[in-house]
Amino acid sequence: MEELADKLARYIVKMGVIGKEDYEIYRYGLLIGLEMTLCMAICSIIAIYLKSFLEFVVLIAAFFYFGPTWVVYT
Repeated sequence: MEELADKLARYIVKMGVIGKEDYEIYRYGLLIGLEMTLCMAICSIIAIYLKSFLEFVVLIAAFFYFGPTWVVYT
């Protein structure tokens, strides 16, 4: 997973979309995005297998809607 994020970040730098100084930031963001995508895909496959896909969609929708409000900044 880290190798894929690294390759994607290097490609974005090579294309001139971002500067070399932002490489690590974009690499980290891509890594988190890839991991979340994989996690969501696996969870949706499990939900389909358990015949509870609707519950999965409602839970994910609620999480993304209310999620940012649950964070406590200290």
